[in-house]
Amino acid sequence: MSECLRYQQPEVCEHLASQYVAGHLSPLVRKRMETLLRVTPPLRNAVAEWSDSLSPIHSDVPPMRVPDQTWESLQNRLFQPTTERSTAAEPNGIVSTAFNLWKWLGLGSALASLMLLVFVITQPANTDWKARGADYLAPMQASISNTADDVAFVISGYQGKAPGESFLTLQWSRNAAPAPKQELHLWAEDRETHAFTYLGTLPEPGSAWSLPKQEWQALINSSRLLVNTNAGQLDPTQLVFQGPCLQLKEWAQS
Repeated sequence: MSECLRYQQPEVCEHLASQYVAGHLSPLVRKRMETLLRVTPPLRNAVAEWSDSLSPIHSDVPPMRVPDQTWESLQNRLFQPTTERSTAAEPNGIVSTAFNLWKWLGLGSALASLMLLVFVITQPANTDWKARGADYLAPMQASISNTADDVAFVISGYQGKAPGESFLTLQWSRNAAPAPKQELHLWAEDRETHAFTYLGTLPEPGSAWSLPKQEWQALINSSRLLVNTNAGQLDPTQLVFQGPCLQLKEWAQS
């Protein structure tokens, strides 16, 4: 698969968009991401959706007063006089005007960074998963599908800091067919023994679904996830959806 097509896969777009909106990318990766955004419509759409999903959280963040020392430091760094500017290079005040504009843009950028920091450290715990990358990802396809473009939904797994705090989320593809009406059940297939472990009823889209320690261990040891309509047993020939369970690497920080 070409490099261009890889960045149009829904699961790749979701992961990159979440990291970009949350500000987790290194400068080098962020620069590459912004280049991709100009030529990859699915990636731009994913960034827009993540931005929209995070925007309501801003209203939940209580106002915080910037410490006087921090504000004074910002002003000193952005507006301190400079002796290196040449008055001979300022015909009609153009350079002076441009310099003043740069100072205000610099202040806006600094304040935006400060607001992002406040947002990250004060956002409610139950929305933290929307501002971090998934640890596991499973692009799920209908069992009768034969192409990689027919991903119906994506299951994302997030490793908790303590047993019982790990959870899953589900997001349907925009172009997917309507979800089946019957109750759907999720299973994990062990990559070595090929044994099946029942994980539970498929979670509601957009919600965080906690997994007990035993079920989470089954998920991280799995080669693929499977969905059927029977919670009592799994017949591999009677699947509704299936997809590989992928462990994702953390972004390298430079």
